[in-house]
Amino acid sequence: GAGYNVIIWDASTGSRVRSITPEAYVYRMAFSRDGKTLSVAGGGRSALGLIDVETGETVGALASPLRNELWAMAYSADDQMAGIADNRGNFFVFDTTTGKLLGSGAVKGAIWDMEFSPDGKKVTTCNQLKPFAGIHTWETSAFSVYATLTLPQIHKDACLDGAYSKTGDAFFSVGMDGVLNAWEVSSGNLLYSKSFGNLVWSVSISGDGQILAV
Repeated sequence: GAGYNVIIWDASTGSRVRSITPEAYVYRMAFSRDGKTLSVAGGGRSALGLIDVETGETVGALASPLRNELWAMAYSADDQMAGIADNRGNFFVFDTTTGKLLGSGAVKGAIWDMEFSPDGKKVTTCNQLKPFAGIHTWETSAFSVYATLTLPQIHKDACLDGAYSKTGDAFFSVGMDGVLNAWEVSSGNLLYSKSFGNLVWSVSISGDGQILAV
């Protein structure tokens, strides 16, 4: 939830490794794939804070050219690309080595989450598009729209989080309606749906692709 502390835990022991206090409250956070950098967004800021996990110090930032509040971020599997998205429906993808802007896109409604496909060839955004949610997938080679899902059966009100399967063939989404949906990426067909009753903030896939957590 939104707060001023980030706590890092050892997944195998459940013990606390480190507590980090960013400069402002945190909406979202994500680790780089090598685990060395933690990115945090929130606090009404238009820049993504980059924190060294070992020292807890801020080592850089990625700023939105439009200066809107950032609500989401993501890294590609090879750490070569980083994406940020804001509360006005804009997203930007940068080269993590040079800081160069590689491409951008825009949708209607705030973007709550963005995810790169495992091969880095696609980036998917989850947004609020009343009365229903929108899920948009873009090709990172030219940032052209690959597929758009805005049908009523996606999510009512807002899609809050998403995750790709290990193979990249499926995309999982959760939302304010408390529903988990699984989509076939190539066709956009709904594979299955499960309701949890209350809103679901997050969905995550284990590294081996065998366990799905919401």
